[in-house]
Formats: sequence, C-alpha cells, structure tokens
Amino acid sequence: YSSAVVRHAQLPDIRKQARLYRGNQFIQCSASNSNPSNLAQMQRLSFNLTRFKVFSSMYLLYALYSISRTTFTYMAPALRLSLGFSLNDIGIVASMFPIAYGASKMLTGYFVDRRSPSAVLVSGLILSAWVNLFLAGSSNLYFIALFWALNGIFQGAAAGASARLLTTWFSAAHRGFWWAVWSTSSNVGGFISARSIQTMAHLHGWRMGLVRISVSVLMCAFLCVATMADHPQ
Repeated sequence: YSSAVVRHAQLPDIRKQARLYRGNQFIQCSASNSNPSNLAQMQRLSFNLTRFKVFSSMYLLYALYSISRTTFTYMAPALRLSLGFSLNDIGIVASMFPIAYGASKMLTGYFVDRRSPSAVLVSGLILSAWVNLFLAGSSNLYFIALFWALNGIFQGAAAGASARLLTTWFSAAHRGFWWAVWSTSSNVGGFISARSIQTMAHLHGWRMGLVRISVSVLMCAFLCVATMADHPQ
C-alpha cells in the first residue's frame, strides 16, 4: 500500500519531466528545422553577392573591350599626320579589324565552350591591350595593319565568353533584362573612348596617349581577375 502511495506521489513529477522533455524536444526540433531556412537564406545572399560582382566585372570588362577596339579609329587623324599615311593607307589598316573580328568570334565561340569563360574574357582583353602597346611603338604600315588585325582576333573573345557567363548566372526568366543591361557597356565604353582617346592624343601625342590608355586597360583587367567566377559554387 505504501509503495503504491509513493508511486502515485511521484506521478506528477514524472508527468512534469515528461512535459519538459517533450517541450525541450519540440524546441530542439524547431531550432533544427529553422537552421535549413537560415542556411538557405545565407546561401542565397552569398549567391546574389557573387553574381553581382561577376556581372559588374563583366560590364567593366566589355566596356574596356569597346575602348580598346576603337583606339585606331580615334588615333587615325593624329597618326596620319605623324607618319604621313594617306587615306588609302588608313583604310587598309581599318579594314583588317572587321575581317579578323568576325572570324575570331566564331572560333572563340567554339573554344569558350571547352574552357573557362572568365579566363577567356580576361585574357582576350589583356592581349588586346598588349597589341595596342605594340601598335604605339610601330611606324611601319604593314606592322600597324598586322597589330590591328591581331586586336580584332583578341577582341572576338568577348562575345562568346560573355554570352556563356550570362546564361550560366541568370535564369531564363531574368536573362533578357540583364542581357540588355550588359549590352549598354559597349555604349559606355564608346562614349569614354570618344572623349578620352582624342584628349590623350591631343595632350600627349598619339603614341603616349595609346600607351596610357592600354596600361589603364591592363590594370583594370588584372583587378577583375579576383571577382570573376565561371559558375555558382
């Protein structure tokens, strides 16, 4: 009888412990259930931040491509006066670019599908800037035409690499908008080049102006290496 009384007296404590256990288990389950949500939010935030950095770098790089591909166009009047080239000579040099550029876009489009698009995008700009540096040190018509054709080849790397990065980082539902935003980078680059290249040529001569612009492009290209990524991690 006494043992039954003791067991009956212990029942409230047992029930209380059971309720506490169930409550603690509920809290632990709630906490564990909230962790995946917090983790997903952190991952989404990290993805959006990385995507913004990649897109900003792509925008800057393509604007720099636009500057690097218009150097001869805006330097041509000063170059013609300095080297005594005729209009026919300038036309020969200028015609090298679109031929090389068009062929390069097809070849690099095939190449970029099998290599890192970020590496192709940055490497093409670096090589384009180096070609402009070599062009700044040239006086021979044929060498200038050769370097300008090489510039067209390296410029062709931008289109395919940018297209692949855009399709990787943006879904089909948002790709059209961001593609349109990215396409304005060529307009921004064209505006900057029209103002800066002619000013540089007027202040420093066409050679030093071309050197300064090319070095600036090189520095920006190397800075973008750290912020580029081929795909989300």
